[in-house]
Amino acid sequence: MATYKYKAFISYSWSDKRWGGWLHRALETYRPPAAVAAGSAAGTAPSLQPIFKDREEEAAGASIGASIEAALGSSEFLIVLCSPRAAASTWVNREVAWFKIHRDPKNILCVIVDGEPMASLVPGREAFECFPATLVHEVDHDLQPTQVSASVPLAADARPSGDGKRRAKLKLAAAMLGVGLDELVRRDERRRTRMRRFVYAGLISLSLVLGGLTL
Repeated sequence: MATYKYKAFISYSWSDKRWGGWLHRALETYRPPAAVAAGSAAGTAPSLQPIFKDREEEAAGASIGASIEAALGSSEFLIVLCSPRAAASTWVNREVAWFKIHRDPKNILCVIVDGEPMASLVPGREAFECFPATLVHEVDHDLQPTQVSASVPLAADARPSGDGKRRAKLKLAAAMLGVGLDELVRRDERRRTRMRRFVYAGLISLSLVLGGLTL
């Protein structure tokens, strides 16, 4: 079984860096349920760490192309933050194309943060397209999109009008951990319910203590 330095590489336009920062934190701080660990081959908790976020993590003095290719080659998954800015980004398109050629395209995941999927097919809506051309087309060895359409990878919609941030994060986690989304959603909800109970219990205890001090 192959081992990787990074669980995933997040490809995004610099204009969407706030979204990139959110996704990086959300994935690296996510702790899979204990049942997922019990079902793993090693019997230990799988992790979504580390995540390669952007070019700030390049080795000092290395060329941009070489360092990015090394990070892509060392990542199990590629996560594309999809927006009109990403669709127009030369770097995002090149990163997707490189991963398609050198790695398994099935390990490409998408998160929609702005724009419209496949808007480029609607006359007058081309500027709203959120999918990079190399994502929805086959690519050649010059990292350019061809005219041949490709299957669109799994896409989560982090916008409030879509899945929302929480469910989008769980969709990505489920895909990278190889478990069912419903299982993660149910267990995450139970964990959130337990945390709320702990918070409420703590607030009640604090109120009692403050009340006793007042008396």
